[in-house]
Amino acid sequence: MMGSLFLAGLCFALYPNRSLSAVASVAVASGIIAGTKISGLLYSSLLVLVWVCSNGLAPGPRRTARWWLLSLGLWAVLSSAGLVWYAANIYEHSNPVWPVQISVGPLSLPGPLTSAHFEGSWPIPPGIVGKPKWYQSWAVWRELDNHYWYSAFTNGFGPQWWIVGLPAMGFLLLHGPSTKHWLVLGLGLTPLLFLPWSWQTRYVCYLPALGGLGVSYVLSHSTRITRIAVRTLVLTATAFVVFASFDSPVWIGEMVRNASLPVEWRKQTFIPPMDGAFRWLEQNTHGRWQIGYSDGLAFIGPLWGDDLRHDVSYVESLQTQRIDALVAVMGSQQDLNALQMPGMHRVMADGRGSPAFRLNVYFTTRSGVAP
Repeated sequence: MMGSLFLAGLCFALYPNRSLSAVASVAVASGIIAGTKISGLLYSSLLVLVWVCSNGLAPGPRRTARWWLLSLGLWAVLSSAGLVWYAANIYEHSNPVWPVQISVGPLSLPGPLTSAHFEGSWPIPPGIVGKPKWYQSWAVWRELDNHYWYSAFTNGFGPQWWIVGLPAMGFLLLHGPSTKHWLVLGLGLTPLLFLPWSWQTRYVCYLPALGGLGVSYVLSHSTRITRIAVRTLVLTATAFVVFASFDSPVWIGEMVRNASLPVEWRKQTFIPPMDGAFRWLEQNTHGRWQIGYSDGLAFIGPLWGDDLRHDVSYVESLQTQRIDALVAVMGSQQDLNALQMPGMHRVMADGRGSPAFRLNVYFTTRSGVAP
């Protein structure tokens, strides 16, 4: 979704148009991208920068001050829905990206998690631990695994990228090169320098999307024979990925596993150990609860419940925060504190899987459920 919105917004931003409807399209795309996840801020900021530069440097009559005011006002209104969360964080914590602590020169924004801790919440593949940033990012360009799924750490983009996508990007840049073509390439490489997980395929899947732009360009500037060959290569490479992933744990295997469960249990996080903890919590909580979570918890969405009835918050201090339940990664600071704190009762422990997915669930005396 983010990739599609980014490319759609980029289309309107790269080709300046005096129409306010074009401005509205870019504004809506940037707002949704920013509101989807914290890493979306980078892509949203890139859209804003490209839009401003395109209109500021556009040939022909210069944009009037009135046009800029109308455009910026429209942008502020239409993108505001995606920025509510950041505004709430500024109001409550004086940091738009809380709980991540930001320190840039003299500027320091408070937060319980440093960027290093935030980056380390995913288990970095052993082969690239401690390596320079450029070397870690290079991992996504290599085919180190023969399975293709959304969260794989050590696989690449699949054969479509090498066979069709990357050559098509080269064609786009070399066939009638323009400033906009090189700008697209620069936008594609920029996030690799800033995203903390640029070594993981799922966070840089926009690169194959840019390859798709190259393929579209090739299809628009080639003969009928070339178009047939490109389409055949795309379909063949896609078929290979499908058949190579039949035994992927989050594809066919996950579908079969869910089909065998009762209907009320067919909720998936793609991480079977975490499924157990989340489902147990769902079935043993009633009404509106205050649920806290610890450092390192990879997926917090299921904590709200199927009907979004719970209030969910990151736990900074068990002594001062009022919660009914705590979901803590085993060994996290919150987990260690809860084990020794009166009034915290561990009601479930699931130690399966890798350390990041081993969870303890606690009920508090306040919940009225814990023994």
